[in-house]
Amino acid sequence: MRIISSFRDYYDSINSDDAIIYTRETAVHAHIDVGRASLSIEHFILGYCGSIIPFLIQRRYDRQGVVIKQDFCYQRSDFEGVFEEEIHLYFDAHDSHFQHDFSEHSNAFSELECPLFIKQFNHHDWSVLHFESNPSLLDYNFAQIKDPYTAHIEIETFIRDSLA
Repeated sequence: MRIISSFRDYYDSINSDDAIIYTRETAVHAHIDVGRASLSIEHFILGYCGSIIPFLIQRRYDRQGVVIKQDFCYQRSDFEGVFEEEIHLYFDAHDSHFQHDFSEHSNAFSELECPLFIKQFNHHDWSVLHFESNPSLLDYNFAQIKDPYTAHIEIETFIRDSLA
């Protein structure tokens, strides 16, 4: 797959079928800026090659609002030992993110004609705070769950079989 993009992602160095072209143009479709506390747990889904993957990010900010630490939780077991002790009081509320049915978001693949998208949610009412197509997976530490070769091949296969 030949990738045409203004940025490099962690799976770009894999060589494969040059007949398939992925024009990776990132576009923001919705964004609502919310205030930040010094510690936040942010709720996301990653649309990845036809699958919906829920995940959480715990971020700690300094006084200027700069991220000084972040942890990515792609499965329930990642939640244990990562999140601050005081946050465990709210474990059930955040754990429900992994149980929520996000299938209604699957239509974004065909509507946007892209293999990847990110949506961030307000976990109180599931409203969308941020929606972006063709994001950098490196920014979301996706290598934690998919090695570069597998990601490259799965994206290539999805483009060839579902978007061509």
